[in-house]
Amino acid sequence: MIGYDIDGTLCAPGPKRNKPFFKQNGSERKAFEEETRIHMLNAKVIRVPEEPYVLITGRKEKWRGETMEWVKKQGWKPEGLYMLQEGRTRANMIKLKVKICQELNITVYYEDDLKIATAVAKAGINVIKV
Repeated sequence: MIGYDIDGTLCAPGPKRNKPFFKQNGSERKAFEEETRIHMLNAKVIRVPEEPYVLITGRKEKWRGETMEWVKKQGWKPEGLYMLQEGRTRANMIKLKVKICQELNITVYYEDDLKIATAVAKAGINVIKV
C-alpha cells in the first residue's frame, strides 16, 4: 500500500495566510477559509497516485466533503482518507502520518514537507520527498 499527502504532493499547495491566525480579524479569517475551500475543490493535480493507495493529509476533518468531492472529480479511488482530528500543527500532522503509515504497513509515503518527511522516515517508513 502506498500513502500520499495531498497538498503540495498530489495537487498544488494550498493558500498561505497573509499574517498569523491570531493577528487576523474575523473577516480576514473568513476570507482565508473561503479561499481554502475553493482551493480544495479546484486544486490543480501535479501527481497521479499509483494504486492501491491511501491519502493521509494534514487537512482538518471539517474539509472531508470538499476533499472527497475533489478526489472523485479526478476519478481516483483511494482505499482510505485519513485527516487531522486535532489542531493543525506540524507535530499533530507527524503523529497522524506516522500512526497511519505504521498501522497500514505503508511501503512508501509521498510527502512535500521536509520536516514531516524526515520525521516519518525516522519512524522507519520509506519516504519519497517531492
